[in-house]
Amino acid sequence: MENLAIVHAAIVKNKNNMKNFNLKKYLAEGRLTESTESKWNSIDVSRKAEKELSNKEWNERTAKKLKILTDFNNANKFKKDWDEEKLQGWVDKNYSWEKLTQQFKLNENQKLKEVFSEKQRKWACSQDGPEFDEMCKDTAISKKKNIKEWVGGELEKRSNDYFEKLVPGQGNADTIEGELLRAINRIIYRYYNDGDFYYKGYGTETAGPAHSFLINSTDIPLEIQSTLKSIFSKIMSSSGDEEKTYERLTEFALEKILDHIDSKDGNYTESNEDMLKYDSEFEDEDDEYEDDYFDEDEDDDEDYD
Repeated sequence: MENLAIVHAAIVKNKNNMKNFNLKKYLAEGRLTESTESKWNSIDVSRKAEKELSNKEWNERTAKKLKILTDFNNANKFKKDWDEEKLQGWVDKNYSWEKLTQQFKLNENQKLKEVFSEKQRKWACSQDGPEFDEMCKDTAISKKKNIKEWVGGELEKRSNDYFEKLVPGQGNADTIEGELLRAINRIIYRYYNDGDFYYKGYGTETAGPAHSFLINSTDIPLEIQSTLKSIFSKIMSSSGDEEKTYERLTEFALEKILDHIDSKDGNYTESNEDMLKYDSEFEDEDDEYEDDYFDEDEDDDEDYD
């Protein structure tokens, strides 16, 4: 309770004044949402899982997800009263929790909660002290409150120094060394700031092109490109903790790129390469359902205002 009071006081001081916001109620509702979200995400109905499970295990697993959806539907939580066939379709398409919540009704409290989640929780994550952990937890930014904690120290200083010299404020660099640094920083930034992985989800769009450039560009010297390919291959093949592996090996890729730039001793190679012109090697599995999803709900556009 003491921590709640501290957090509430801090929020009041914040420029985004939320004087009418009921923090205790928000956190109580949040725990329920997080509990359901955790349960939803823990039930793997991906195509990979389907291949690995027996028919009985697979049917039991999909039935659990369908039960969650029917419970929501019976409780009138969705914008429409969906039939079981429609709900089963969401299971078959392996809807993410984020995509599922787009079907929820949005009352004023939920709208406020969404704004708070996107803006205020990011602010809370930037604060020091355990009293902010309740608001910050389970967000992408909480996993990396500050990029200095991830890269940090001399490596970060080297990266920043070269970035200022070689990467313009807008557009692609005019050297291959600058574009290498721009690309790896793009991958790191998207993970640190938004939790994006270059090989899945929205990260295929935000960081995927940078990864594709690093492994495919013919302007990149073979030696450093081979090193980067090996690093990225290890990311994809690792069976350990996904986040720790991603952090450790993308940091290692940054280090190798900086070593390569060091070796040039200022004699950089001119290039017109632009990482953003490369297509990602991966596809967001949800993309194939987006058009159909929004077409069906076209008459509900006002709910997204």
